[in-house]
Amino acid sequence: MQSYVMTSKSVDDYKIAEGERNIGNRYRPTGNVTITSDIPFSSAHACLAATRNFITAVEHRGYGGYSFWCMDEAPQELWPLLEDLPPAVSRA
Repeated sequence: MQSYVMTSKSVDDYKIAEGERNIGNRYRPTGNVTITSDIPFSSAHACLAATRNFITAVEHRGYGGYSFWCMDEAPQELWPLLEDLPPAVSRA
């Protein structure tokens, strides 16, 4: 998985804080898109593949959205991928 914030421990800890509210309406996993520092992917191709997988996993798990860190270090190839996504629809 691309992001540590979708691990069971992270989600379980967040569920405790949310109580009876629907976690899918409020929890927004954060993914990594850097190829130069922090926790870099090996290539732009690897970054794009992981980003697609991350977005699919977020949608499959029913979370209302997602974000990325290190956007300033993302490969230029990422932008067309993100621009081609349908607009997010809030379920809140």
